[in-house]
Order: sequence, then structure tokens, then C-alpha cells
Amino acid sequence: MSRKDGIVRIHGKAYSTVARRVALFRKRFPPESGWSIRTVIEEMGSDFIVMRSDIVNPDDRIIATGYARDGKTDSNRHKTSWVEITETSAVGRALAFLDEEFMGDELQIASADEVRNAIESESGQQPEEQGPEKDQMFAEYMEKINTAPNSAELAELGKGIDKLPLAATAKQALHKVCGPRFKELKDVESNVPF
Repeated sequence: MSRKDGIVRIHGKAYSTVARRVALFRKRFPPESGWSIRTVIEEMGSDFIVMRSDIVNPDDRIIATGYARDGKTDSNRHKTSWVEITETSAVGRALAFLDEEFMGDELQIASADEVRNAIESESGQQPEEQGPEKDQMFAEYMEKINTAPNSAELAELGKGIDKLPLAATAKQALHKVCGPRFKELKDVESNVPF
């Protein structure tokens, strides 16, 4: 699947984007229904923020809540958009807690956006700004890795990762998935009796 449908495969698991979760929520609960998504800053320091997002029904009752914490230096994107990124994560988590429909195909609480941020933070590097076209390229290449039918095709995909015009952290994330998947395919192929 591509990012166009709001599902992104990372490390072999399908994650829903927050945009997809919000679109599904608005489809099921249009604004005139009285349901709403509310966000509140719980704590804010000079270099971090904690946000809460509530899903509220027409009776003004909180039905689901999600929290997120991000730092100003978590990535290059955070330098200018750390408040927005944190709000998006909190909304995505609240929607996942509201109903399994919003979790994605494999019932994941974390959104694709959240997992990508975690991968960038784990790498210890400050990622380059990607942009939507490169996010789509990343998602499509990840899908190719996850659906490669044999180790030979996967090896070719692995060789091509460093040639992609993606941020270094995105390439690292692709390599992290490609290596274990290659080993998995080699193990399966070596156990085939013909």
C-alpha cells in the first residue's frame, strides 16, 4: 500500500497515518454531529511540550484521550514545527483509543507519523527535511521491501537504497527493515525441499 491510502508499512507492520485517522473520524462523525477533537497543552518548557487530545461526544463527555511529548531538538522538522508534530501525535493516539477502526489494518496504537519520528530519534541523527514526495517514495520503497517475493529481488532492492534521494535517516530505516527481511527470506528458501 502507498501513503495515498493512509497506511504505511514500517518494519513489516501496517500503520495508519494521523491524516487517515482524522479523515475516518470526520466521515463517521461530521462536525454537525456534535463530536469533536480537542487539544490542550498540558506542560510546556523551553525545549519540550506535552499535549493531550480528547475525543468529545455531543454530550461534551470525553470518550478517548491521547498524550504526546516532543522536544524542540528531536529532529530537523521539530525545530520549526515541534508543537504541531506533538499535537498530531496526541490526536492520532486519541483516535486509536476511540475505536479499532482508526488503528489501521493491524490494530496499531502508534501512527505512521509517530513511528517515523521514533526511528529518526533512535538514529541519533538530525534528519533532513523530506517533504510529501519523498515520504511517498519512502512508503513505496518500504512496501517493495515488505512484498519482495525472494531474497534475490530483496538483495537488489537493498543495493538501491543508498541511491534513493531520501534523507539519511529514511535510508537507515529502509536498511533496518531490509536486512532482517532478507534473512527471513533466505531462511525460508533454504528450508524449501526442492
